[in-house]
Amino acid sequence: MQEAQTTYSNDLQQPLTKADALVLMRKLDRLLSEVEKLQNQNDKAFYTCKEFSDKTGIPESTVRYHCNTGEISATKRGKSWQIPAEELKNASELDPEATSFKARLKSKSKHNNK
Repeated sequence: MQEAQTTYSNDLQQPLTKADALVLMRKLDRLLSEVEKLQNQNDKAFYTCKEFSDKTGIPESTVRYHCNTGEISATKRGKSWQIPAEELKNASELDPEATSFKARLKSKSKHNNK
């Protein structure tokens, strides 16, 4: 013969009734659907350099540099880059300190002029 397993609520240490369980399940369903909506709002196929920068914390100029060097697989559309969402997974492998040669020259000339 199987023993019935009793489930207790955390706050009152009272047995959880079927009605309480149904209420909790409905709340959980609503929360999960809200999470899915939020995830779908943030899902994009492509990001601009600014959006990619905002999501990863890598400076926008550095993101552009990595697009130019091919370290980020991106497509140039006019003057803007389109970065596939999959590249977000590879962002941790990028050097956040890397900048273009011109930017390094500007930085050196600022320090020399002081």
